[in-house]
Amino acid sequence: MMKLTNLKSNFILLSISTVFALFLGEVMVRLFVVQETKRLATYDHELGWRGKPFGEGVYIRTKDTIASSYRYNNLGFRDDDVEASNAGGLRIALLGDSFLESLEMDYNRIFHEQFEKALQQKDDPDARVIALGSQGYSTAQELLAFRKYKDLVDPQFVWLLFYTGNDYTDNLRKSFAYLDKEGELVFPENNTGWMKVQYLTFKRWLYEHSHAVFFLKNLVESKMNVKITTSDKAESGGSSDYKYDITRKLILQLNEEVATSGAQFGVVVIPFREDLLKKDGKNVDFIMNICERETIACLDLSQSLQASDYFKHDVHFVERGHDIVAEKLYEFYSTMK
Repeated sequence: MMKLTNLKSNFILLSISTVFALFLGEVMVRLFVVQETKRLATYDHELGWRGKPFGEGVYIRTKDTIASSYRYNNLGFRDDDVEASNAGGLRIALLGDSFLESLEMDYNRIFHEQFEKALQQKDDPDARVIALGSQGYSTAQELLAFRKYKDLVDPQFVWLLFYTGNDYTDNLRKSFAYLDKEGELVFPENNTGWMKVQYLTFKRWLYEHSHAVFFLKNLVESKMNVKITTSDKAESGGSSDYKYDITRKLILQLNEEVATSGAQFGVVVIPFREDLLKKDGKNVDFIMNICERETIACLDLSQSLQASDYFKHDVHFVERGHDIVAEKLYEFYSTMK
């Protein structure tokens, strides 16, 4: 009986000590460690993830002197709140990833907000440019986002923002789309069980609320050169040409579905900063060739952007980059209207 009592006492003491150590670690990290690249996200059954609706935070990258406040809208994207379309107002839907989210820049400076203001001043005071994009999205996820929100947004134009830096490899995620043995595009059903959904939801909550856990995650990833990620982000492909094959078919599928909805489709190609430095245009040319063969309207931003229009470490646009892209988007619209 005495041994059981001692064991119980030791367990209680260990539990209290562990909780105190975790609490102390959390306090120390909050006091002395800057929370770099922290964002707010939520699990999404169709899309894998998106921003947390109405979530607010500050995105920080000390190497680039970035400290930008952000807010997600009612859908979980970085934009004004989106309500059902009112007849007559021009609506352009942009599909993209972190370049569309643009957490590193104040909201009134990001290109899609500048583009919207130009449309309102020059064409239609009720015009809306609606951002449907989240950090890390693949072309398949952007297509799925169009399917999910097209009836709500009801756009006249739908433009895919394709970033050549990682969109090709992001398209290797078979949890959202893959090519079968015959080379046909397949969109698998999401069979994520209830328990896994709860786990993913809790993990995201932990990253958001515990500075210590988020710090340790970033530390492990940077020091050990590994990615602590979910199966949704896992990349797996076939031959060396697979990422190009599936990218082409995803763009063609999106083109078809946008046309069926009654909207006009377009592609905006965002070049990788390192490719601009090396003057390597093959990844841009691949998308441009698809557009030319399929008569898809396409905007090649590599003709307007320079490496200096990007942050050095964060890889997204600096203010001048956003200004250039906003101007080119308006010119692109002018050729399509």
